Amino acid sequence: LTMACLPLVLPAARAEPSPPSQRIESFESTDLPGWPFDRDGVWSLRSGRLHAELPPQKHLSSFAYFRPATWPNYQVDVDLDGLRGVDKGSAVRVHGGQGVGVDVRGPGYNDVVMYRKLMRLGSAPVEQHNGRWLHLAVRVQGARYQVFVNGSLAMGWAWL
Repeated sequence: LTMACLPLVLPAARAEPSPPSQRIESFESTDLPGWPFDRDGVWSLRSGRLHAELPPQKHLSSFAYFRPATWPNYQVDVDLDGLRGVDKGSAVRVHGGQGVGVDVRGPGYNDVVMYRKLMRLGSAPVEQHNGRWLHLAVRVQGARYQVFVNGSLAMGWAWL
């Protein structure tokens, strides 16, 4: 899994409307300040990209955290490279190691799924081929979630 965040748009956490603030990470340095990781030795920078490499075992995951838990509304935009045919994606609203996951699954599934723990919140068909880049955007607005793949709305979901 190779991830390049270009850009990461995070609206300011305020009660009144305001222009969005942005955090854009270009990964040009060799240091990753402000990026805590849940596993040592998994994440690295390669050719200006944030890269995660896990052992070839099923059901392994690793997270790079990049926002305070206090932001109520934000959007995560990532460009994902479909290496090795594994699930790739993002997690939002992460608290205590749990959150809402959005995964793009490749050949055999060709879909995007959204879930919390073992509960599937939604899914939609998406063409994903190994070795092909795609753009994933997950928008969080209060209790509403929207998932965009390559600029098109794939699914939406809301807690009632």
